[in-house]
Amino acid sequence: MAKRQIEDKYISLVFIISIKLAIFVMASAALISSIAALITLLILIFDLVGFAVARDFLDLVLGLEEKPAVLELLDIVEFALLTVMLLIFAFGLNSIFMQRHYKVTAFKIVDIDQLKRYLTGTIVTLFGTAFLERVFAREPELLLSGVGLGVFILALVAYIYVLIRYAEPEEEKQEESSE
Repeated sequence: MAKRQIEDKYISLVFIISIKLAIFVMASAALISSIAALITLLILIFDLVGFAVARDFLDLVLGLEEKPAVLELLDIVEFALLTVMLLIFAFGLNSIFMQRHYKVTAFKIVDIDQLKRYLTGTIVTLFGTAFLERVFAREPELLLSGVGLGVFILALVAYIYVLIRYAEPEEEKQEESSE
């Protein structure tokens, strides 16, 4: 019996370490995404103010191509949305598996389905921003990519609808667990 308890403790320890590692990786990726957004914003400011020397240096070092200011701003929005998505995922994992609930009332995640709903909304917004960038860049085959994006968003909306429609109410879950 003691051997079984030791195995259970090791399994729970490995589980906790893996969740903490996943949270650390997501938070680190969010930090890197924020730094990339800041660098893109600085490049845009250099370009708008007219620091041609600084812009040429950054183009040489980072290998960036010349883009209109609107596309640069959309890149910044994409980085910010990616950061938000990664942080939602990290805090959601922490909230679900480590039972740490944050004082932000709009951000109470208690199960995986709720985390999926938060992430789905962010993903739809991220893809919408990417499509808007294609519109402003006047890329060829815009209609085809717009139809593809629309089908993808409709599939996500249908998934969330089914998830909400057929989910068990919280009261029924509590009644079943108490019996």
